[in-house]
This record gives sequence, structure tokens and C-alpha cells, in this order.
Amino acid sequence: MRSPLPTRSLARALRATAFLGGLACCLVFASGGPAWAYLDPGTAALILQSIAGGVAGLLVVMKLYWSRIRRLFGLLPRDRRQDRPAEQPDQA
Repeated sequence: MRSPLPTRSLARALRATAFLGGLACCLVFASGGPAWAYLDPGTAALILQSIAGGVAGLLVVMKLYWSRIRRLFGLLPRDRRQDRPAEQPDQA
């Protein structure tokens, strides 16, 4: 069965988007001046919980879609037995 999206161009677009997003984040953080703000322990705990939740969510999504992610980047052959529906034996 053929994929509705071209995987090579999609993978290239994803890589370019990730690169540009990372570059934009680096530029934003590098160009900022001193904030002179006070962060209390509650704020730091909220930031750490947000980061931990994001990492946990990313790991769950990667676990659910791991074979699709590998196939997208060309690390998995297209025709795998696990992806095919199981053949039903003839019942006579």
C-alpha cells in the first residue's frame, strides 16, 4: 500500500523545520539581556514539572509511533511482516 505523503520530502521538511526552530530558540535566548527577576521555589518547581511532563509526553508519543518514525527517516524497510494484516486460515 502506498503512503499518501511522500516520505523523503516530508522527512527533509521535518529536518529543516527542526533546524530552523532550534536556530530561532538559540537566537532568542542569546539576544536577551539580564532580567533582574526573582524566581521563588514554587516557580522553579513549576518549570521543572513542565519540562518533565513534556519529556514524558514526548517519550510516550515516540513509543507509540516508533516504527513510523524509523520508517520516515529510512531506517526501517517498507515491507515488514508486523505491519501486514494477519492472514486468516481457510475454515471449511
